[in-house]
Amino acid sequence: MTTHTVATPHQAQRVTGCDSTMIRAWDLLFGEPVDGERPVLFDAFVALTTRYSYFFAAQMQETLHHADWELTNSRDRVMAEQFMPHSCASSLAGRDQALAYLHEKPDGYVMIRLLYWTDPPIG
Repeated sequence: MTTHTVATPHQAQRVTGCDSTMIRAWDLLFGEPVDGERPVLFDAFVALTTRYSYFFAAQMQETLHHADWELTNSRDRVMAEQFMPHSCASSLAGRDQALAYLHEKPDGYVMIRLLYWTDPPIG
């Protein structure tokens, strides 16, 4: 399991909402296999998750407070309640798709994203 928190200048403000999703991890996040294991390229993971955090927040017209990302191949982590702040249809569908992907591709990984937002800056 690899994690990354995207910090922003808005973290002193209060959190006003959140959103989550689960997506397949891209091969570009992994190096060449070493002893049968594919190492995570942490710098690539940080760069990708930081860029996507701001992108997704902008798509939702929200001000990013911070974002938590986890790269995992654990079905138990995908099922963890903490990653489902909403039980809306799209969140449940994303979780089901992640579980199906991990079932079909045992060596696959998914990225779990939790975005937190805050009120827009005044001024």
